[in-house]
Amino acid sequence: MDQFSDIKARKIDMDEKMALIKKDISNEKLNKKELYVLDIRFILEKESLMQELERKKIHLLNVFNAASDKRLRENEHNSLTRNIDLSLQFQGLGARVNGLMAKQDSLQVEQQELARNVGLTDEVNAIFEKKSRDAIKVRSGRPKFS
Repeated sequence: MDQFSDIKARKIDMDEKMALIKKDISNEKLNKKELYVLDIRFILEKESLMQELERKKIHLLNVFNAASDKRLRENEHNSLTRNIDLSLQFQGLGARVNGLMAKQDSLQVEQQELARNVGLTDEVNAIFEKKSRDAIKVRSGRPKFS
């Protein structure tokens, strides 16, 4: 930035010189020959400064664009990394869900087996109760031999 400050200061100085030249022309203090030589020198120096300023502007734009491109690539890389992380987390969650679903299926099978066992137990109990009642009826209704 010091370079730009230097160039701007030189441009301001040249503008001041131009103002003085114009003032001198209006006051007719310079003759035509001296004015012509000073004017050409001034124009050449001013053109040189403008070209230098333009080169520095282009250089700064290139640096800025390179930095922007680098930032863009870094952001893209970070975004891809985040997406990969999210994808891995999603896969992990999918595996966990699959595990839970398998466990749920296993528990359902176990529940069905328990229900079947309870049903069988109820049937066995019913048979046992029936046999017990039949046995009690038989004992109480059995003729006694004396």
